[in-house]
Amino acid sequence: MAGEQGLEVKIVPTSNTSVWIVILLKIFCNRRDGGMELTMTKIILVAFIVVFPIFADASDLLSWPCYHGPNANFSATDCGLTLIDDLKDARLVWKSQEPTPPGAAQSPRYGGHGWHNSLTDFKSIKIPLMGGGEATSGGGIPLPGGGASSLLVADGRIFASYFVPSGEVVDAVEQQKRDKGPGTWSPDYWRVSADDVVLCIDAKTGKTLWKQVFQGRGLNWTDHKSIITNHTGAVFGGRVYAIGSTCRIYCLDAATGKPIWEGNLEAEYEKLEAIKKKGLEEKKSFGGINRGHCNGCTFASGVLVCPDFQGGLMGFDGNTGKRLWQVQKCLAHHATPTRWVHTGGESVLCGNIDGKVRCLDPLTGKDRWTLDTGRQEASLSLAGDVLLLNAGMEKMGPCDENLLGRASGWKITLAKAGKLWEHTGEEKVGFVSGGMSGLPIWKDRAFIRNKAGTKMIDVTTGKVLATAPDARTDQESHGYCAEGRFFHEPDSQHGRIHDVLMLGTTADSFKPSGKPWNTPHYDATGYEMPISHPIVAGQLYLRGADGIYCWNLCKTAK
Repeated sequence: MAGEQGLEVKIVPTSNTSVWIVILLKIFCNRRDGGMELTMTKIILVAFIVVFPIFADASDLLSWPCYHGPNANFSATDCGLTLIDDLKDARLVWKSQEPTPPGAAQSPRYGGHGWHNSLTDFKSIKIPLMGGGEATSGGGIPLPGGGASSLLVADGRIFASYFVPSGEVVDAVEQQKRDKGPGTWSPDYWRVSADDVVLCIDAKTGKTLWKQVFQGRGLNWTDHKSIITNHTGAVFGGRVYAIGSTCRIYCLDAATGKPIWEGNLEAEYEKLEAIKKKGLEEKKSFGGINRGHCNGCTFASGVLVCPDFQGGLMGFDGNTGKRLWQVQKCLAHHATPTRWVHTGGESVLCGNIDGKVRCLDPLTGKDRWTLDTGRQEASLSLAGDVLLLNAGMEKMGPCDENLLGRASGWKITLAKAGKLWEHTGEEKVGFVSGGMSGLPIWKDRAFIRNKAGTKMIDVTTGKVLATAPDARTDQESHGYCAEGRFFHEPDSQHGRIHDVLMLGTTADSFKPSGKPWNTPHYDATGYEMPISHPIVAGQLYLRGADGIYCWNLCKTAK
């Protein structure tokens, strides 16, 4: 796996035997000169590998450990797989045993999942399973929203975190609406308190491995446009970390779910706990923070790096939960801090709308270097040691029709960032208009999305390699890459994931492969901030409105 322990593992899963042969070759082969190097560490590692395949397969080595994925750019680890040519051929492997809630859900604003809507659109949908039988999506009354945190994957396990409304106190105003008229209504939508939940399921089967419920520790966010949009945690070092609905931090053993420590995000935690206390006293549910809490976590050098949801970052010792540092006003509203793995260690990258980009020491929070450049609206994306940034200062937003911003590429080291290239605007590429999750990258090419389409550029030169006019954005779009394919979601927030396009990543193949795909099950969506979808070893894991769904994207062998 690139970036971890200095090894780069490319897995070609034709059989377990060939997988491990490739791994052995990668361990011994020096990538620069092709020579062989033998050390005691490698001998021990090889001895372990010879035995390990008896108990596990190659997919256990792969992960999606934070919002950005394993490579800090929304790309999956390359496994050398051949994917299907049309997403209509995707096969549903399983639906999770445990029901899980949608992200954004009930709201009195449009009647959506509120008291005056019959919800007849949530009818049951039968979906064939890859191994035989079928799964059911929908039916009955939809679950209340649980926040739009993204899934995490590590060691053959999938982790989900969300909240579930609980307690006896229900919003008095919504109760009065129900008393006055008919309609589908559930008191769970309008409870004031909530349980924070962390769920772990088996990545192969969808079966529940463990579920940890923190009873009454949370707060029910009730408006779909103001619900938690991104509390995505992280998984590393055998532990999973989650941010609860009042900004508590939970650290659990990833294998057992046993709580290890609990902390909080201080000022934001105190604010939300005060809101909860008042809501319980006044019987008023929390309407949320308008388009708020759009930042996820990352990790570096054993430190959990969290947004403080007030424009800054906080670092916590991953082992003990001790707060190590806080840096204020360093993170954009739609950004998640980025982990950079480099020679000699790891760093954290972040930027803000004032144009200040920072490289932080994860142990101290101190600047390794800073850079003054353009307005950074979204998460920063990396391609190895090349950092892609916006060089323009125009304000960007989801409904912009123009090509806003200008892309630039920077070679970064521990000492500084040096500019490689910068667009002038004449290239008509833009940067991030309508794509708030950050730039997806596949190896040495990045994908810049806006309402005019998507440009594929070379990260080292900025050269436009190809254009896909059909891959245009609409509202908050999302993009991600796996196995030489680019996946584009024009709109990741309105009800369902609409019309996912799959394109190639070469100049010749950069066009839609098959027709747009709308998942046949009901989806969980965020608002203002798209949910990130892990792809691990050709398996796409999606949060649905009533569970987690695993789709196999691999082409079947003839």
